[in-house]
Amino acid sequence: MPTLSLHRGSAFRDAYRDYKIILDGSEVGRLPRGKTLELAVADGQHSFYAQIDWQKSEELVFDTNNDNLTYEVFSKLDGFRIFFATVFMFIPGSWIGIRPGVRI
Repeated sequence: MPTLSLHRGSAFRDAYRDYKIILDGSEVGRLPRGKTLELAVADGQHSFYAQIDWQKSEELVFDTNNDNLTYEVFSKLDGFRIFFATVFMFIPGSWIGIRPGVRI
């Protein structure tokens, strides 16, 4: 069975808050800072997103095809954006991002 691995770096943003991981419409786990969550998924097409409070990432649709997949879940509030956090907290999709691979 293929594995979906989700990694979250150890950046300070959202340091004390876990991201909820929603796979195919159901919460399947929480992703704390600096940790990796590994989920066994059936073959076929799936979708997931990460959520913290009312903010969530874009929903990512993927097809396993018997492959193990790895994604990084990260806070988009870096650089100058951290100074405008109170603005970005009300813009959908501006708080959490998902990208392929892992940057450690």
